[in-house]
Amino acid sequence: GNSHGFKVVSESTYEFMKIGLEPCEKYATKCNEGKSALNDEACKTALLACNGAELIPYVLTGLNPYDMRIKCENPPLCYDFSRLGSWMNEDSTKTALHVSKKSDSWESCNFEVNWNFHGDWMKDFSGYVGDLLDAGIPVLIYA
Repeated sequence: GNSHGFKVVSESTYEFMKIGLEPCEKYATKCNEGKSALNDEACKTALLACNGAELIPYVLTGLNPYDMRIKCENPPLCYDFSRLGSWMNEDSTKTALHVSKKSDSWESCNFEVNWNFHGDWMKDFSGYVGDLLDAGIPVLIYA
């Protein structure tokens, strides 16, 4: 439980997650040590270890990862983005946003693009924020 008496996963799942935390943290640390191909492999290994031990058990609860008080109603993103998708794909919106006519239609989450960045998921980029701000580049930080 927690201070609110709200259990998200079973005790056995919690124990599984605790055991999986050590390799998750180990490879996440290796992922962020320097810049080399070995680090890229460590980042991919960290992603697999962390997702398998920490994320997937939570996803299997059916709860919304953005608000654990409610169920995930529209998997996999939990929210209905269909109206946004319709608006983003209107010709007038594409024109206003200067979207190339050669571009594919807009998707709220393109899992192919998402997967192509999977080596970055475990990297800590927070050290670059100061440099961006110093260069006058506006940033949005979300967590």
